[in-house]
Amino acid sequence: MENADANKFFASYLKKNAVEALTISRMQELIEYFMESAARLCVSKCIDGRVHGSKGKGRPPKSVTFFRGEGNIVDVGPRNAAFWDRLYKVILDAKMNTPGTPALYIALGHKSHSGRGCAKHESQDEVALATVMMQAHRLRQQTNPDELYVIHGMTETDYMSECYHFPDGKKTVIDTAKIIEGLKNTIRNPDDVFQEGFLSQPISDPKIAKWIDGKTAGDLLDGRKGYAMFNSLQYGIAMETLLMRSIAGIAASKGKVNKVIHPELFKIVWGKLNNIKGLPEGLRGSLLYQIIFNIAYSLYKRKQIPNMSQEERVKELDHGEELICFGDGFELLSRNSAILAKIGRGDNTEALRTAQNVWKHRFGETKTPKIHMNIEVPGKITSWNSFTSYVLNKLETMRAEVIEVFGTNVHIMATYSYEDRKMFLPVQTLIYGRQSIDEKRVFPMNIVEGMQSHEYTESNLVLRERDYAAAICAA
Repeated sequence: MENADANKFFASYLKKNAVEALTISRMQELIEYFMESAARLCVSKCIDGRVHGSKGKGRPPKSVTFFRGEGNIVDVGPRNAAFWDRLYKVILDAKMNTPGTPALYIALGHKSHSGRGCAKHESQDEVALATVMMQAHRLRQQTNPDELYVIHGMTETDYMSECYHFPDGKKTVIDTAKIIEGLKNTIRNPDDVFQEGFLSQPISDPKIAKWIDGKTAGDLLDGRKGYAMFNSLQYGIAMETLLMRSIAGIAASKGKVNKVIHPELFKIVWGKLNNIKGLPEGLRGSLLYQIIFNIAYSLYKRKQIPNMSQEERVKELDHGEELICFGDGFELLSRNSAILAKIGRGDNTEALRTAQNVWKHRFGETKTPKIHMNIEVPGKITSWNSFTSYVLNKLETMRAEVIEVFGTNVHIMATYSYEDRKMFLPVQTLIYGRQSIDEKRVFPMNIVEGMQSHEYTESNLVLRERDYAAAICAA
């Protein structure tokens, strides 16, 4: 029964992922439209599932490069090639596509007023903040601010507000929770963040309008209509694009033309940004957007959580993860749905042991861990050799690491995904080794089942992947 329940969970999980991956594939043109106005962004954060994803920053999937470590302890030293390879990719992207505007790097710790803080730092908020402050300082020592502008801060995981510390010599801090508190008599709901004219007018940009089914911005921010902006991937990306481009226009006018943001709120945030010494001009629009979006999102969470049952509230504010995700490519997962164990740090078992501790905190010894291993492929797979090099070899190593930490009493699923698509494609590992996991505990789906080595061509794999997507979405 337990094995069947685990397989049912994995099947449902894969279906949700496939539907969302197909959505972002269809909306790729709109995501690129968003990126035309947005600074390139890197965010480092903890593996805690409560800080997963880019929703609180108003960024579509695939538009943020994430770095993760337990307690956001990330080695930013020059010998960590895996870190710098990924960081250089973002800096080069900024040089090519946003010339004159550096990439933005935000190192974030996390805290919680009503749940648990960061487990790695034993819920000591000051230690979590000091950790990201030092990370940001070390990065600034190794980079040029005209190429990479580095800030640090904290995410408050109850209502997802964020606090940013700027390196301007004045210790400037922009804290969205304090802004909300200061305007509590004026701004109480997400739609209060914006001007009535912006909320009520039809969305005329055809690239955005095709995705919002005739709705206005006010419709998508209306709590009586389910806060569709925050609960629909399609509407969310459309609204993020509308807001990003509109707010970038405000910054381009140097704050003189604002028909979008509540005037009192705009005055506060724009004034703070203008007072930050050394802040690159090209980052003002992206930071203004990100701060305004986070205020709206945090107000949404403040409306949502009090209406939850006690059980739902505990799960929302404390750890609510249902599985351990080991590898890369998990950007589409919902907040607080998975414990993330990042690969590529030399010793992956350290990340797995931390994930194991979080699992035990949540479930004790009563529930067998569910583990999803995923390899993200940066390019095309064109042969059996490239399939083994990109996918199977790495999954075999990861399987052995899982057994080293957890033993064989786990439910496990192995997948790969493409960096630009984010759809999990299930396969099977082939090597038994000295210890193996009971096949009844291994999710049985395998999109390459029956293929011979000479059949691993790009076209054959594309057909298998399409057939899988159609089947899982129809299930």
